[in-house]
Amino acid sequence: MTAINQFANLISEAPREHGSEAIARSREAFIDTLACMFAGSAQPVARNALAAVRHWGQGKSVIIGQSVNLSPPFAALVNGAAAHALDYDDFDAPTNAHPSAVIFPALLALAAERSSSGFDLLDAYIVGVEVMQRLGEAMNMDHYRRGWLTTLTLGSIGCAAACARLQRFDHVTAAAALSLAASMASGLTNQGGHLAKQLNPGLAAKNGVMAAALAGSGISASDQVIDGPISLARSMGDYNADKFSAALAKLGNPWSIIEHGLIMKAYPSCGYTHRLLDAAIDLHTRLSGEADQIRSILISVPDYYLDLLIYSRPSNSAEAMFSADYNVAAALARGTFGIAELDAASIADPGLQRLIGLTRMNARKPRDVDVVYDPADPDVVEVVLADGTVLRSEIGLPTGSVEKPMSGPARRAKFDQCLEPYKTSMQRDDLWLLLSRVEHQDDLVAQLGF
Repeated sequence: MTAINQFANLISEAPREHGSEAIARSREAFIDTLACMFAGSAQPVARNALAAVRHWGQGKSVIIGQSVNLSPPFAALVNGAAAHALDYDDFDAPTNAHPSAVIFPALLALAAERSSSGFDLLDAYIVGVEVMQRLGEAMNMDHYRRGWLTTLTLGSIGCAAACARLQRFDHVTAAAALSLAASMASGLTNQGGHLAKQLNPGLAAKNGVMAAALAGSGISASDQVIDGPISLARSMGDYNADKFSAALAKLGNPWSIIEHGLIMKAYPSCGYTHRLLDAAIDLHTRLSGEADQIRSILISVPDYYLDLLIYSRPSNSAEAMFSADYNVAAALARGTFGIAELDAASIADPGLQRLIGLTRMNARKPRDVDVVYDPADPDVVEVVLADGTVLRSEIGLPTGSVEKPMSGPARRAKFDQCLEPYKTSMQRDDLWLLLSRVEHQDDLVAQLGF
């Protein structure tokens, strides 16, 4: 069977039974992504995307943080862009992409029309992540290293799978949705520092909604386009039949959200900066905050990280998210890296600019190019102080990874930080309580009251 047929079997036939851990991980991802949507809703990419599409069709689908409702594809586009606007949303290792910022905005857009329950949403999300991550296993990292942005390429297909599952498609319709999404799959990795990068999950979310809608209307499509003779896998990478077979053999057993999980972001920046940020915050503590004593800074990362981390002295927030130099400087000086560190005043801070000027980069050959975070190949921040003291911190796995998850209080603090401009303390408490039992909520969007 082709990959599409195997995925379609999963979508149409898998029992709606996932176990408590899969539900818990999906619930945490939903809470985190919704918080990121609020935080990003006032950012330029979300405002501009809304301005571009708001006159193309009203509907029932809510735009987070805005008093407007749109049709599902455009609501998915705007909310997906908002979810990723600050690069604060989760990502994963096998796909090397941002699953939640793609899938949840699409499901929320459809849920409003279908009065879907919270469990419906989590069930569809688990299936969408499954398709996305198994494709990541089969095609990465070669696919990603060729310049294909997996959030858009594999994300469009995973999102279509989630949308098909939410709408209870049969095998034939689900297969068509996946095929149509594969034909929409594109996107390149070199948009970092531009609003286009932040828009990518929204584009993938729109693709998933559109592919499912077209399939649901009766548009037929080939089942060969993911792994056939002329296909996404063969045209966008070095096709490996054994890798595909191994990935597909595991469909739903175990669920990939259990096997691989998600990396929840502790910082609003590119994931390739997060081990450095943990290291710099560690050094800030050891320095007792006296960053003025620093005379030189050495950063060491795998060389391919620098394909994305291209801004030494960022001039705006979009560039700051992709600046290892700036991220490390801010964390060394302040002991944190949050939304406040993305504002113009922070980026222009003379003290941080001084530290950037002291920074050297060591681009090392990675031990294993197919491992995003290799604990045996840590990132390093080393500082030399005015008295000649050398302090060094090495981090193999970042805060937020499956092996080093964010604590409950840390997740709640992030939630509050993201929602503070939009909700009172009491409203945040009420929403947190509701979301903590999201799988038990009927007609979720109505319950959320947005």
